[in-house]
Amino acid sequence: MTDDDEVQNSERSPGAARVAAALILIYVAATIAGVLAATT
Repeated sequence: MTDDDEVQNSERSPGAARVAAALILIYVAATIAGVLAATT
């Protein structure tokens, strides 16, 4: 896959980009919460 293909896919489904960003944020938040829970 080329960069052009990725751009076209993002334009076709902007919702998918939002979902991916939300999943990343949730993953990061869960990781931070896990680290805090393990260190306290």
